[in-house]
Amino acid sequence: MFKNDSINVNDLNLLISVELRNFHEMAGEGVVTGLEEPLLQFDPINEDLCSIEPSSLFFKGVYDASSAYRLFSAIKPYAIIPSDTKADVDQLFDWLANGKSYIDRDGRQRFEFVGLNHRFSRFNCRFVFPEENEYFYADTEEKFIESAEAIVHQWNNDNERVVLIVLPESLYEEEEEGRYDEYARPFSLYYKLKKIFVENGIPCQMIDKSTLSKVDRYVLQTLLVNIYSKLGGRPWSMHSPLSDVNVFIGIGFGLNPKGADRHVYIGVANVFDSHGEWMDIYSDHKEITEEERQSFYGYEAFTERAVSYKIAEELAQKITEESLKRFKDANPQIGYPRNVVIHKNGRLHDCEIKGITEALKKLEQSGAAFEKIGFVSIIQDHNYKLFGNEDSFERGNKVIKDRPPKRGAVYFLNESEALLCTTGKFYGERLGGKKLIYSGLGTPRPLLLRNYDVNPRDYELPELQLYPFIDLIKQIFDLSKIHWGSLRTDIHLPVTSLYSSRVARIISKSGIERIHRPAAKRPWFL
Repeated sequence: MFKNDSINVNDLNLLISVELRNFHEMAGEGVVTGLEEPLLQFDPINEDLCSIEPSSLFFKGVYDASSAYRLFSAIKPYAIIPSDTKADVDQLFDWLANGKSYIDRDGRQRFEFVGLNHRFSRFNCRFVFPEENEYFYADTEEKFIESAEAIVHQWNNDNERVVLIVLPESLYEEEEEGRYDEYARPFSLYYKLKKIFVENGIPCQMIDKSTLSKVDRYVLQTLLVNIYSKLGGRPWSMHSPLSDVNVFIGIGFGLNPKGADRHVYIGVANVFDSHGEWMDIYSDHKEITEEERQSFYGYEAFTERAVSYKIAEELAQKITEESLKRFKDANPQIGYPRNVVIHKNGRLHDCEIKGITEALKKLEQSGAAFEKIGFVSIIQDHNYKLFGNEDSFERGNKVIKDRPPKRGAVYFLNESEALLCTTGKFYGERLGGKKLIYSGLGTPRPLLLRNYDVNPRDYELPELQLYPFIDLIKQIFDLSKIHWGSLRTDIHLPVTSLYSSRVARIISKSGIERIHRPAAKRPWFL
């Protein structure tokens, strides 16, 4: 099969003469199957616990609304804002606190967004308006930096504090029109402020100035979920554990040009538990020599966005060992995990697998007992596409015909490679029943997943077992629903890949030298 082939999937019905297999058994080449949407867990106090859509938390309650382990019961913002946005920011704070409403035809008040202080709020958390001396006005880069340093000086380790920053577009130093934080140049104001607050353990939320003029329900919901998560809240979780896994480790990369002949890349491991809840982060970096740069040309060529690199065996061992130790520290009642899955953005190399297994052997000497392991490459850049049928679906108020596949479609290229659709059509929960929905444009690109069927005996781990490939695929599909920075259902990457890439990019472009421990246990990178 050529790499530029298009593969047709007719609404998960086979267009080729093969039998549709159950997704719990290993499927052969050319077999198409479908995965069910994972259920999400919200506030356990609520009788109706689960839903497939993250936005249900506004009706069912956040996952940790009643948890004794949540470290905050209020949100208390500082604000760094341009001087001409005070009225708009006050309005934004009022909506977050009291809700955004309108009067219907019958003269009744209807809420399109229920604020934190409203009696029907499902967050069990108050919004506290800032005092006048907690507003900092800035119209130049120097003033923004000065205001950030003043907040650091005032902060007294209050777990309920967050900094809202409104940035004018002119200070984003954008590289592409309309694309700001994701593509901002190294050491732009966005990353300079990130560095200050991350290194001091203070959650911060940045929005661009134009957003204040078009705040709707979706903006308010997304902003609130981002702030809640950065304070250490858990908006939702997986309803059921993921295929007998104790811990997932996601490894991603970032690139920071320091000059014409020096580059830095960051290997980042995010540690997740069996419910997909993020627990901790470990990062490391290395100077890339000119000789190493030359070796990456060809199949392993690096790109400006640092999609993937080959990690040295020693670094792979160090990252794995430190990540598993952090899991142990976060779960003293469990100790070291028994079952581990590694997700790497891009190709896995023999030296990396060797480093990972060396870490397992070393930890077993300290009392760990590993039973199962999985190695998966998650690749975004490839030339495959999957097509569905022409069923109609909703986009806003329109009914449109298109050919995206359904989320959860899987096509096995061979026994060790498969295409997985994490975006596409899905049956969303709407008033009156489920409806076929697609929020994107065109035909989405699936993820190319590569399983590494290594022989544990070759690495002196004879008792270690490997996960079936289909179990690894289903885990990745489930983990695409745990992104706490968005209420979308169709997030392209699993959080292991998404978060490791974000952490790597922010660290590499901001020059962050240390991650303050309170911040390391909160998703500051959202």
